[in-house]
Amino acid sequence: MLTGRIPSGIYNISSILVFAVTTNHLQGNIPSDIGFSLPNLKFLGLGGNNFTGFLPISLSNASFLQCIALAGNWFTGPMPKDLGSLSALWGLTMGSNNIQDDISFISSLTNCTNLKSLEISYNFLTGVLPHTIANLSTHLSLLAMSSNLIHGTIPSAIGDLTGLSILVLENNLFSGPIPLSIGGLTKLQEIYLSANKFTGKLPFSLGNLTLLNAIYMDINNISGSIPPSLGNCSGLLLLNLSNNNLIGPIPRELLTLSSISIFLDLSNNNLLGSIPSEVGSLRNLGCLDFSNNRLSGIVPSTISSCISLQQLYLGGNSFHGEIPQGLSLLKASRASSSEGGFQNASAVSLEDNSELCGGISELKLPSCPPTNSKKKNSHIPLKIIVPVSVSGAIFIAIIAFSYLIIQHKTKSRDDLYASRFESQFQRLSYGDLLRATNGFSMANMIGSGRFGSVYKGTIDNGNAMIAVKVLKLKVRGAYKSFTRECNVLRGVRHGNLLKILSISVSIDYQGNDFMALIYPFKANGSLDKWLHLDTDGQHGNTRYLTLMQRLNIAIDIASAVEYLHNGTGSVSVHGDLKPSNILLDDDMTAHVGDFGLAKVISNVSSNLAADESHSFAVKGTIGYVAPGQASSPFLLLLNLYMKY
Repeated sequence: MLTGRIPSGIYNISSILVFAVTTNHLQGNIPSDIGFSLPNLKFLGLGGNNFTGFLPISLSNASFLQCIALAGNWFTGPMPKDLGSLSALWGLTMGSNNIQDDISFISSLTNCTNLKSLEISYNFLTGVLPHTIANLSTHLSLLAMSSNLIHGTIPSAIGDLTGLSILVLENNLFSGPIPLSIGGLTKLQEIYLSANKFTGKLPFSLGNLTLLNAIYMDINNISGSIPPSLGNCSGLLLLNLSNNNLIGPIPRELLTLSSISIFLDLSNNNLLGSIPSEVGSLRNLGCLDFSNNRLSGIVPSTISSCISLQQLYLGGNSFHGEIPQGLSLLKASRASSSEGGFQNASAVSLEDNSELCGGISELKLPSCPPTNSKKKNSHIPLKIIVPVSVSGAIFIAIIAFSYLIIQHKTKSRDDLYASRFESQFQRLSYGDLLRATNGFSMANMIGSGRFGSVYKGTIDNGNAMIAVKVLKLKVRGAYKSFTRECNVLRGVRHGNLLKILSISVSIDYQGNDFMALIYPFKANGSLDKWLHLDTDGQHGNTRYLTLMQRLNIAIDIASAVEYLHNGTGSVSVHGDLKPSNILLDDDMTAHVGDFGLAKVISNVSSNLAADESHSFAVKGTIGYVAPGQASSPFLLLLNLYMKY
């Protein structure tokens, strides 16, 4: 990892063709004359650093430039106006900076006839999207300008960009209707228009986009009905139309798209009618959300055919009748902690449907009333009926009383889980976390390990600081570390354990699997940095721990470990207890984190610790001794600090 400033002499090597220093911790300004000193430059890659200052105007002098990749820095000021003179330019990525300019600058790029990728998201661009956007290169495949301050309508001329495959305009101030001309983008695969102020109806021309994989149009003011033409999008993987003003029925054509496999979210609208029986065609669907609409009728039995369903949200409607028994076969109703994730009752949500009944017991719905039938055997004498009825009533009363006792115990346990997780967790998408962490910029990265990288971020309009651990899913064992952490922390509650605020299981904007754990941000970082650093590199202040602070930290850690071993009814083994996994908050209270190697042991023999003189093997990081392998808690603390 490179740090510091780039030596000025490098900028004088005029023969450089490729200058790439992406994803480091470099800082400083880019020389204003870089375009003159490096006239042969073809590729400039400075993304993912801490560069500051204005973008050099002289870049336009490097006439051979083909790609400028400066995303994820702190550049300010306007965009250079003469970039349009770079006729060979095919890639321009300036996202996640502090660029302040009017979006009309893109008119200057119309001469870049080879432009394929334009990414300027997460800046401070303002103004109205110009009609000259139609004059951009017909080769343009990616147009991304999300999370800016662009307003006005999308010009109908956007339909002339027939080479577009990805259009990202979310989280701006766009208004007015979505133009019908968007149906001319027949190569479009992904469209992101979320979190704007769009009005009017969904264009029926969306049905022309048969290559679409992803549609995000949530959090707008779109009205009217869902066009049945969406049923023509035979490659659709996910659709999010939630949080709009859509009315009318759910089109049957949409539910015949067996390709939808990630999620279908129509929640928080005003949709009417019943769920079409065609919902059973969604055999590959992972998440279905029809909550908070005005839907009614029975829940169709065909929903049991959605065998891949992991999350089902139907709350806030007016469904009635019995829940299909086949729902018990779905993954959603079998979500458990054994394969990772919490035993989360919200995997199936049916609340606020007061006339629903029956179904599997986990849904906790009232029993359905018995179906009236014709009376049989009315000739049985009363002297037989009365004793049998009384005996039956007594038997039922005994069973009911026993059931209530069991239910009371179960409810207490379930309420504990619910209050611990469901009430505090919010569902965070990839987009939410992308915005919270400034595009997962290097400036926000606060740590990196084998299974994931940790970024600081803000949510709730900047009022809450969080730490986001993004799993490296390509690394073997990363998924298992995720499930282990969830499995251990689902049933614990202690002030010195780093709690999970939320989890995110989603996909990124490239269609890759995305998994993250969200924690509260601890301002004083890890204990490791306090023990091993002499100064704070950011402020230059001396960092040290007083004897009392060290003692309090040791007590905090011991308290957390003792709770894990003895306080939950089962033994939880951390497996990787070390200073870098101890986090300190504002008042220097210690919190034990990173349970990626942890295990829950249901039954531990007391005989393991009977012989205090037996030898043991240390598992995990050196310095940690698993319960039953150490003769006393003092030995545990000694091992924790012996090498420091």
